[in-house]
Amino acid sequence: MMIRYYYLRDSKTNAPRVTKCVVRNEEGNVAIGSAICSLIDAPNKRIGRRIALNRALYALNRARTILPIKSQKAKDILFSVTNGGLDDHKGVFLYKEEIACLTEFERKLLRIKI
Repeated sequence: MMIRYYYLRDSKTNAPRVTKCVVRNEEGNVAIGSAICSLIDAPNKRIGRRIALNRALYALNRARTILPIKSQKAKDILFSVTNGGLDDHKGVFLYKEEIACLTEFERKLLRIKI
């Protein structure tokens, strides 16, 4: 199993506001977990990674996309750090046939060639 992390940062403060965990299993399926840090909280790398990994593994083990983001504050944070490209789930599952849906950066992290 391959596990990689990356961060989406606040454009004003450069603080990491979203932790992403990308996991690929032996069958080639991929899951992406997200942890969103509130604007009133101080970012914590260890906590963000743990939450993102748990969400990715949960989606991977159940082979389905999970946990739609319902909080408007969380959506606002995601909207600001992704320049309008809003994710709408905390855990996303992709079958190996769907890996083209990954960003180019995520494919590089997992060493996937298309």
